[in-house]
Amino acid sequence: MRRNDVLKIAASIALTLALCACRRSDEKGQHYQVRGVIRGISPDRTTLEIQHENIVDYMPSMTMPFLVRNQKETADLKLGDAIAFRMTVTKSDFWIDQVKKVPRDTVDVRDPKPKPTPDNQSSRLKEGDALPAFSLIDQDGKQISADTF
Repeated sequence: MRRNDVLKIAASIALTLALCACRRSDEKGQHYQVRGVIRGISPDRTTLEIQHENIVDYMPSMTMPFLVRNQKETADLKLGDAIAFRMTVTKSDFWIDQVKKVPRDTVDVRDPKPKPTPDNQSSRLKEGDALPAFSLIDQDGKQISADTF
């Protein structure tokens, strides 16, 4: 075998090993230990909407959806539960795993404020509520009320 052939084979092997090493580190990604409060759960439990604490050296506190790697870890969780989890971030994806319920007082996020209802706006009706008094004018200029409706 010629020296050039040996160098080409060695270069090919080195390149293959380098590419394999990059792929492994890309799949491994960066890991962050995070705590938050569940604000939403998809019906199939593959996604949790979590209001999370600041993630040091990554992102500030916010509410966002997270893909769950193992739905068995989220089977018993409900809205408002405080959780701790590992977030893995790669160049092309991110997900959470190792999801565990924790005491609410160990998670530093504020509960969302209820949306204020203007004084002149009544709360939404529920099924079975009485229709409030109203007066409208139809396209012909005739007045419509609860009595004429």
